[in-house]
Amino acid sequence: MRLLITLLLITTPAIAQEAYNFSNPSFSGQGFSQHILTLEQMTQKNEQAIDERERALAEQIQRELDNSNLNKFLNNVEARIYAEMSKQLVDAIFGDNPSESGVIELGGNTIEYRNDGVDVYLTITDQDGNTTEIVVPYGTLGIG
Repeated sequence: MRLLITLLLITTPAIAQEAYNFSNPSFSGQGFSQHILTLEQMTQKNEQAIDERERALAEQIQRELDNSNLNKFLNNVEARIYAEMSKQLVDAIFGDNPSESGVIELGGNTIEYRNDGVDVYLTITDQDGNTTEIVVPYGTLGIG
């Protein structure tokens, strides 16, 4: 009987169980690099979405500040002041008693003008030293 049991054990094929495989690549190691890449892409998308929301909020706040009644008032006053200053400059150059030359400092910018009786030369120098020159033919304005 012993011999029979021994023969049965030797001749009976062994039944093997399949090993358990983890489906999470963090545990199994299979596909780990793709898993990490996917996680990184998801993180970047989330950070980008947060940045876009923050930028949109900052732009909205700036628009609200720019459109406040106080800012509208200040912009209106500033525009009227500049309009009055430009009127005074035009009067100094082309008025009843025009001057031949002059210099005006305005907001860190320098405006120089020179009238030679034929043309009026305006040279505008900004705070960085960049210059713009405008030549206005004096005679074509019906003044000279």
